[in-house]
Amino acid sequence: MRVVTPRTSSKLQQQTRNSQHSSQPSQRQALWTHCLAPVNDAFAALPEGTVETLLMPENVGDLTNILTFHVVSGKVMAGDIAEGSSLVGTVFADNSVCIAKGADGVSIADGTGMMANVVIADIEASNGVIHVIDKVLLPGTAPECM
Repeated sequence: MRVVTPRTSSKLQQQTRNSQHSSQPSQRQALWTHCLAPVNDAFAALPEGTVETLLMPENVGDLTNILTFHVVSGKVMAGDIAEGSSLVGTVFADNSVCIAKGADGVSIADGTGMMANVVIADIEASNGVIHVIDKVLLPGTAPECM
């Protein structure tokens, strides 16, 4: 299993950097504080042509929205997550994910209601923490949190 990290996703990261404006320092500062990073297989599972389409210059806004949907402000380790579920805001506008913790581990429901599982937790970085997930999270209506 390969993990998409800032080093291995340089093309996606460069597109995100290009799309950010210097007038948004708080968004840029929060970008790497708590990252939900999909494995490469998660990108491969997207419909054919999705990644290539998102990398087109005219779609940089959509790419930024998806990438910032994978970021939550603050440093949260897996052990800090309470049993049960809670709605958590992402850096992307007013969108949230539902983070649930149970006997099987931690899972995240995206805006489409699809679930991603945390497959590697608590990768500490100098500016936050990375949790590796098995699906690309997509924005949408707020997920139900039960």
